Amino acid sequence: MKQSIQKHYDDQARRFGRSSQSTMRDLNTRHLEVARLARALEQLTGKQRNCKVLEIGCGNGYALSKLSKLLDCKFFGIDTNRAMIRIASGRRLKNVTFRVDDILGPRLRERDFDVVFSERCLINLETWRMQERALESIRRVLRRGGHYVMLEMFEDGLNDLNGARGAVGLEKIPPAWHNRHLKKAELEKYIKGKFENVLRKSSGVAYDNFLSSYFFGSRVLYPALIQGKGEIEYNNKFVKFFTGSPPSGNYSPIQLCILQKTQETPGSV
Repeated sequence: MKQSIQKHYDDQARRFGRSSQSTMRDLNTRHLEVARLARALEQLTGKQRNCKVLEIGCGNGYALSKLSKLLDCKFFGIDTNRAMIRIASGRRLKNVTFRVDDILGPRLRERDFDVVFSERCLINLETWRMQERALESIRRVLRRGGHYVMLEMFEDGLNDLNGARGAVGLEKIPPAWHNRHLKKAELEKYIKGKFENVLRKSSGVAYDNFLSSYFFGSRVLYPALIQGKGEIEYNNKFVKFFTGSPPSGNYSPIQLCILQKTQETPGSV
């Protein structure tokens, strides 16, 4: 990971400490993300005993501080940023182990985890090749039939959001300088024969755009209404209304999919 990105997360660690706003200033988005991860993990681990769950890019440990209280699993969190891991370890969470590690070359045992999940982690890798290498590492550390819950940012959702913003005279929202949004065509080509998309199999919808209505309300309607009247502040009563809206459309770059590791062939992982 580039030194500039590491410095960015050093700054996040200094500014926000244990706060839920570390890496995501919009509190509504962060809470909805963790709630969606909880539902996914409960679905995948609910009937398993001694389930091992790994979060890659765990940051300050906020997500695991919530999930570890809801699920009876053995959790592990890794991150390349030492400042973040110090904060996460300082939480002293029961059944959670944190350590500095890099998913591009992890010091983790193969086939050791039942579930791996990420919350806006792969987008910090600057190229598709690096993102692909991370996916290969995730596949290696998953047990046979294990699942990867990827809550990441996708290019198509941002494009649709910006299309809606343009229709009401708003400027485009660019990706953060340190992010590369995933392209679904690249991901679909990679997973063929390696992972099966569980959501597509069960519901026909491969990517859950669970934040779509919230993003339409908070990134399109709200800024359109206050143009020229004040600064954008997402943590307010108006946009909170949309947190309870059923998702409709494809207006959020943040989406979730669940991938299951397919049957291994001899010599593969």
